[in-house]
Amino acid sequence: MKKQAIYILLLAAVAASSCVYSFEPEIDKSAPRKLVVEGDILIGTVSTINLSYMSYLDEEYSPLTFSASARVECEDGTVYKPFLEPSVGSFQFDLYTASPDKRYRLYVELQDGREYTTPWMDVHKAPVIDDITHELDSVFNRVMFNLSLHSDDGEQYFRWYFDEDWEYNSIWNATHYYVPPTEDIPTGYMYEYGKYEGIYHCWVHSSSTNLMFTTTRDLDSDIVTERNFYRVPADSKMMSVMYAMNVTAESLSADSYNYWKNVRTNSDNLGDLFAPIPSEMRGNIRNVNDSTELVLGYVNVSQVTSKRIFVDNNETGYYNVRKYIPEEDLPIPLGPEEWSRYYYNKKFLPVSKGEGGTYYWAPARCVDCRMQGGTKNRPAFWPNKDY
Repeated sequence: MKKQAIYILLLAAVAASSCVYSFEPEIDKSAPRKLVVEGDILIGTVSTINLSYMSYLDEEYSPLTFSASARVECEDGTVYKPFLEPSVGSFQFDLYTASPDKRYRLYVELQDGREYTTPWMDVHKAPVIDDITHELDSVFNRVMFNLSLHSDDGEQYFRWYFDEDWEYNSIWNATHYYVPPTEDIPTGYMYEYGKYEGIYHCWVHSSSTNLMFTTTRDLDSDIVTERNFYRVPADSKMMSVMYAMNVTAESLSADSYNYWKNVRTNSDNLGDLFAPIPSEMRGNIRNVNDSTELVLGYVNVSQVTSKRIFVDNNETGYYNVRKYIPEEDLPIPLGPEEWSRYYYNKKFLPVSKGEGGTYYWAPARCVDCRMQGGTKNRPAFWPNKDY
């Protein structure tokens, strides 16, 4: 009897699984796309507002295809226009001198005449960033970043984002570079790099894209302590030399916090069979002449605060990778008669001077750090180093 019950359950499971089919919803792409407004009015700094269209699931991004205008308005009549010639859909406003004691709103006008505004909003006071700490999680071999902040002004809703920059090096530090053949010099010739010219050191810049926010509404005090918000593999080249993180934090209104919480819930549960039904993500941007039009986005008004930290691998030792260099990546000596062939056909670059007129060459990907995605654009704030 017990075996028969087991068989019945197995048959039921098979039958249930056989009724699961892939489903691709039909989407009417002829319908007007929803306008998306991204960015906040940040008092005391530069604010960036981006306009785009809602993307379909099979698209990554839908930029505006026509011009638009935007401005930030103050209740005292002051109008802040973009301080740079705006690219299509992107606007920057200089709000360094804007008063935190006034109310503000965003105004947008599209090329077809449609107008959009936010309500007038008070400025939220910036939180205080107490500390940004980092530590090695040896179990998962990753570097953990933690944020501590608090409010002196009774703010209870916070959001933060960050920019990150890192320095890394190529495998071989080239002392010379090759000037290809000319009519006068058919073999080409070598030139020694100047002090600041090499292709050994590179930098990468990136910005956070995840939604990072929290509230102290249910806590005894408006303090956030050691909130883990970012992880980097310890064996990533991001940690190999020097890493910098600049965190910017702002205070949110309760409505703004609820909006972004709703966005994250809908995003995280996308495709989950047992997830709650997604709710409509209506923000605080309205069509002046059609209040029924759904516009995606929520514009918050706040002061901001920033804090930058550096993670130097010489001090932390987080990046403890034993380098294995394959034989084909090792430098080999080449005479002038082989330089152009290895330069053009094998994509090699010189590394250093050898003996008897030879130079050591290696694959370009091992010599030129730019081939790993970085640039020679050293950040202006980078610690002063002798190269």
